[in-house]
Amino acid sequence: MKKHLHNSLRALFLSLAVLLSLPMLAEQVEIDGINYDLNVETKQATVIAKSSGKYSGEIVIPESVEHEGTAYSVTSIGNYAFCL
Repeated sequence: MKKHLHNSLRALFLSLAVLLSLPMLAEQVEIDGINYDLNVETKQATVIAKSSGKYSGEIVIPESVEHEGTAYSVTSIGNYAFCL
């Protein structure tokens, strides 16, 4: 039993080490009042739901956004981005 637990813990820690060593491919940010999921690899942005509260009023989604000096094409609106 101890050996099985030891092997399971070792596998868990190895998996975590691999995941933490991978470069971050996505980042969630708010730009001009709209939340985006930015894909660092493809330089594409998806509109996502607000992290707190809801969107209100007229919302204009731009063709592209800039974050930390990098331009991202806004290519999609995520599921439930504007659900109440």
